[in-house]
Amino acid sequence: MRNKTALKILETHRGKLDDPNYDAYFVWREQAITYAKKFCGEDSKEYDQLNKMSFPDVRKTTPEGYKNDLILVRHVLITYGNQMIETVRNLGIKRDYHNFLCKYSNKELIVGLIAAITAVIGIGVFIGKLIYKYNITNP
Repeated sequence: MRNKTALKILETHRGKLDDPNYDAYFVWREQAITYAKKFCGEDSKEYDQLNKMSFPDVRKTTPEGYKNDLILVRHVLITYGNQMIETVRNLGIKRDYHNFLCKYSNKELIVGLIAAITAVIGIGVFIGKLIYKYNITNP
């Protein structure tokens, strides 16, 4: 996935919170955790913050206090969403490499392959000339 695609996904996800009637904060947070893990990595600050965030308990506050707590939760989620977007915009997405060849671009791999093929052909020609020059045959 490319940075532009990741930014588009994050901005669309962050845009959900701009709707004042949107109230699925827990679902939004869970999706944001998934995006933070995928785009920023499990060791990132964004992933850690979203994972540690807790929601207010309805039983421990008054209805008015709970409403104010939800406004604060919405503000915190917006801040975390903006922070994740800025991180991806400035640093790019974190790439996980499952083998050593994944780190290199296609152009670099083609250049390396051409060099390896050239070396193998060169060694083969050298050995062929040695065999021909010294007339080495099976006894």
